Amino acid sequence: MRVLVLTADLPPHVRSGIGRSVGYQVAALAGLGCKTDVATTVHGASLPSVRVTQLSTGRFPQALRGSDVLHLHSLRLAELAWQLKKRDGSSLLYTAHSLLERELACTPEAAAWIRVQERLLQQADHVIFLSEGERRYALKTWPCLRGRSSVLPHGIPVAPLEPCSFSGPPIILFAGRFCRSKGIDVAVAIMRTLLRNDSSATVVLAGGQGDAASERLVSELVSDYPARCLAPGWLSQNALNDWLRRTTVLLVPSRYEPFGMIALEAQAKGVPVLGARVDGMADLLGKMSGGATVADHDAEHWAQVLERMLADRAGLASMSERGPRYVHAEFGLAAHAERYLRLLRSCVPQRDKGTVVPSSETFWQAEDLTPCG
Repeated sequence: MRVLVLTADLPPHVRSGIGRSVGYQVAALAGLGCKTDVATTVHGASLPSVRVTQLSTGRFPQALRGSDVLHLHSLRLAELAWQLKKRDGSSLLYTAHSLLERELACTPEAAAWIRVQERLLQQADHVIFLSEGERRYALKTWPCLRGRSSVLPHGIPVAPLEPCSFSGPPIILFAGRFCRSKGIDVAVAIMRTLLRNDSSATVVLAGGQGDAASERLVSELVSDYPARCLAPGWLSQNALNDWLRRTTVLLVPSRYEPFGMIALEAQAKGVPVLGARVDGMADLLGKMSGGATVADHDAEHWAQVLERMLADRAGLASMSERGPRYVHAEFGLAAHAERYLRLLRSCVPQRDKGTVVPSSETFWQAEDLTPCG
């Protein structure tokens, strides 16, 4: 079996949790001996022991033709996936990292991408969702998915950790896009209350790529508390890991969160997580998870819950100990890779290998649209 992964985000310079999760998944699959290639639009992308090919407009690399299964992660590459499926007879597997009609329904510029995703949900050979809640929602709109969809949460490596200490001044972290769906307005309001009430606290808002109003909220908070509020922009994986090692609590107040990769990464490192009780986060932050949830998006209520957490240092230490154990048991990369490999094998088409289009034929032109995943 030969697998070709199509993604617009990949290490080492990732722009989202998608890039990190795909990196983990592909490396783990290659470790099981599955012949895996990655085609990406990312400059300088690389993965250990995996051939990564950077795409450009025009001719598609002949060496990547003829895969049994195409695994699409990014809508930006959907047209390429359709062309490869048609020309090579490959099966098309699509991971819906989010449902755009839920996340971006009120954003006019997202309409074209919503249509692209709808076609994939209706016509891909198999669709992966990251949580049961996402799949249930999709089945209500597209009942045709019932026999050709499944749930496969992200997997993540978990390394042994030194016990965390919660004796120093608190550091509160938000990491993600600065937009309403990620609850950046709630995060800023919580942090403002904490900075006003606790003169020792530091807050960090890592990320960006948001709307103007959200970016302004972050800028105003940094301006009001320049010594104790940091906005370092998008962080490399190493820089993010450095901040997580120092973080007391990670905030994830999303209004829509299909999974919550940053929460999983924090739990794996023993960082307590306070998240919104929405579909993806509710799956991650159950009992014994190393995290807690809040049912609403009232910033005052969140600030009260956070302040109670910070006052209970023994409770924080207990959450820190539970997180890595929980992630290893429920989202460990080895078990994830085995499930992923079984799913890929089930998607291999029964087809005549035949011949592929000669390498001299030019096809695939990049869409002239703003990337949306």
